[in-house]
Parts: sequence; C-alpha cells; structure tokens
Amino acid sequence: MGGAPIDVDVILERDLPVRMRDGVILSANLFRPADEGRVPAIMSVTPYGKDRQRDRLITFFMRLTGVRFGNIKVSRFTGFEAPDPLYWVRGGYAVMLADVRGMHKSQGRAGVLTDRDAEDYYDLIEWAASQPWCDGAVGLSGVSYLAMSQWRVAALRPPHLNAIIPSEAVSDLYREMAFHGGIPETGFVPTWWKRRMMAGRNRQFDFAEDFLAALERIDASRYRASRSARERSGVQAQMPTTTTDMSNPPAITPMLFTRLFTRAQRKIKPPGEVEYSGRVPPLPFPFHFRFFPKEDS
Repeated sequence: MGGAPIDVDVILERDLPVRMRDGVILSANLFRPADEGRVPAIMSVTPYGKDRQRDRLITFFMRLTGVRFGNIKVSRFTGFEAPDPLYWVRGGYAVMLADVRGMHKSQGRAGVLTDRDAEDYYDLIEWAASQPWCDGAVGLSGVSYLAMSQWRVAALRPPHLNAIIPSEAVSDLYREMAFHGGIPETGFVPTWWKRRMMAGRNRQFDFAEDFLAALERIDASRYRASRSARERSGVQAQMPTTTTDMSNPPAITPMLFTRLFTRAQRKIKPPGEVEYSGRVPPLPFPFHFRFFPKEDS
C-alpha cells in the first residue's frame, strides 16, 4: 500500500483510480490509519471536488447575513459537506471521498443523482470492501447531495454496505427540491447548478443532461420511482436533521424516517448544528461510532 503520511498516524492516498463497470475511471482520495491494519471504510461521493475544502469566502458572507456556525472544529482535509477524515481515521476507520462521474477529476458525463451515479457508488463500495486495508464493512456519511446519493445506492443493496448516515437529505427531488408544493423553485436550484455543477464539470466530457432544461419538462416519475425503492433498501440508517435548514422543508427527514422504519426500529437522536457548517455536526459523533461498529468493538 502506498500513500504519504499527513500526520504521525494517518496516511493519505490521493487520486486513486477506480474503474466502473462501464470502464469509466473515477478518482478518489483515501485516508487510512498508518499501521496498515484492516478497518471499516466510511465513504462519500461528491460533485464539489474531493480536493476542495470549505469555501471561506462564502462562509464569510454567510456570517454577514447572520448565519451561525457554532464552534465546530474540523481538520483542513475535510471536504465540503463530507466527514472529517482525521477524526474518523483516529477512531479506527478509513475514509474515502470520490468525485462523482464527470466532475472534477473523474471521467464520464455528469448528471444529477442518476441511475448511473447510483451504480458507480455501488462499484465504489464493492471496490473498497475488496481492498487490503478494508475489513469488508462499508458505511456512508455526508450532508445534502452527499446524503441524497446514499438513498440511491442503498436501494441497490451492495453486499458490503452496512449502514448509512444521510444528513439533511431530501427523499423526492421532484416534490421536495424542484417543486415545493407544486411551485417551481427558482432561486437555489439554478444558482447551485451554475455555480457548483457547471463550474466543477470535468471539461473533457459533456454533461449527460441539462438539469435546468430538464426541470422545465420534468417527468415526475423519474424522481419518484426511486423513492419506493429507497424505502425497500433494507439498510440501517441514522438520519440527523435540524429545523434550521433554509433550503429544504425540515419535515422531510421525519416523514421519510416514518416511512422507512417500523416503530420498533426507530431511534431519535438530537439534531446538531446548521447544515451550512459543511460537515456532519459533532453532537451525534459518539453515536456515529456505535452505529458503524468495528470488528474489535
């Protein structure tokens, strides 16, 4: 195993090429313990760039508007809306963050939470589980887009996917993101598409779709069909949420929660900080560790 030490106890392997079932290569960063033992993997896939940390300029302007971030402290290797790799590695896990298809350093034609994206996630999970540094157990974690993608892949039931922690994730792109109560969302979605997706596309490849144009002639079944599949995914899910999210109705996560689990299966945990801190908040972390158990625990 290669990689470079970024601290006395953490190894970083950057730009790992992972081949998908159709031959496209996705790029991933891997953080793992320096002792080279076999550990569970915590994984995220992102359209925002696996090498990109939080945007301090945006954070500054959000503070000017009154958004409060609390006292969250994360390492400089923490990706936007992704788990802090140093925190998890020091807890006995490996952390893998990959660019989604067609974005940043990954090959292929990018879309928005497509069926192909879900298949890619499946392949990444199974690839990680087969590596010498992994004990075969994979869990998923992340916020917003990095959470919505978890529902998509969980429906495919990868054999080595043990649990997911989708934080602040809509479950129906049609009703809960693009058309709130049937009313088109014309503020956040176009800005997000232009400034995040279009800006981060791998310029060697075209988009698989024009997402904004697709919204004009949206086929609701495309986004709703996967919802029933997600509700049959059968995977353990911890679902952190808050009442402070400004872009998605705070009732979404509780509604999906009640659809996914029977009363005996439900566990309620207190919410953390505002989503816009860009990380899974620290308050539920001790429970996260219990939710992703290790072989020696």
